[in-house]
Amino acid sequence: MKKISVEQAINSGSWFDYKDDETVFRVRFVNFRQVQLSEIEHIENIDSTLPIRDGKLFLLSIELINLSKEATTGLYISILDNENCRFDYLDSDYLTRNSDFARRNKLRSVSFMPKFKYNKDYIYLVPNEETKYYLSTRFKAILTEI
Repeated sequence: MKKISVEQAINSGSWFDYKDDETVFRVRFVNFRQVQLSEIEHIENIDSTLPIRDGKLFLLSIELINLSKEATTGLYISILDNENCRFDYLDSDYLTRNSDFARRNKLRSVSFMPKFKYNKDYIYLVPNEETKYYLSTRFKAILTEI
């Protein structure tokens, strides 16, 4: 897959097609920002195996439309750093499902019905270093600008 700069995807305002074997989405990347730990209430409830104090949390906000024929639970957007290290979005019981932070930032999993537009956020944990980030996909999915 061609590397797509997160910054460029957001600034262009372009829509992208996300396709894998079974699902098709139309996606637009809206925002990418660092999350301050103070935004997360009861941080002590976050899974202790996540080294959140040693890295940075980033929130990726997207708009999406499910163009598939059936409801589906998601798409797999990863981010890459300058060294092509892959970071998948976090799936943590407290941080992405049960916290007020998860509710406020649309992190909770939902079933995306066909033809409806959704706003969804994904959260990533990356090393505490300065780098540019790029969009990537998992498995056989392809992301192309339209």
